[in-house]
Amino acid sequence: MSRGAIKKIDELGRIVIPKDIRKSLSIKTNDSLEICVVGNTINIEKNTSIKNYKEIAIYYAKLFSKCNIELLVTDREEIIYNNTNIPNIDVKGLINLSLYELIEKKKDYCSNCDIRPIIIDSVPEGIVIINKSSCNEIVGQLFNILVTTNLDISC
Repeated sequence: MSRGAIKKIDELGRIVIPKDIRKSLSIKTNDSLEICVVGNTINIEKNTSIKNYKEIAIYYAKLFSKCNIELLVTDREEIIYNNTNIPNIDVKGLINLSLYELIEKKKDYCSNCDIRPIIIDSVPEGIVIINKSSCNEIVGQLFNILVTTNLDISC
């Protein structure tokens, strides 16, 4: 088992996270990291608003549904909100598809709907499908903007 890079702590208690690790986790300047002790190890996690994604996405989904908008919202694993007649979808099979591939796949679920990934910090964290709205594409964009803005992440 690889134990990772070995780094020395400077006089102020700082360490440098290697560039390849920062890049693989999309850690950028001024990002927040959560540091905690687990047993005899120091655990460092990227602290992002993604942890709140599910509750925020459900909040906006319920808000939109009060306007008689049908939508299906997922996280990376499963459907977290669905007030449509769209049956179960293969979330894990769709989550990493390109926008073009998603648009092609939407034909399997609905004919006149909007489907788009919800991308947070360059990673697809969910999918939203807007169905039976007079302006599906605009509603889909709005939902995406509200979720990502509320998480304080650019969309």
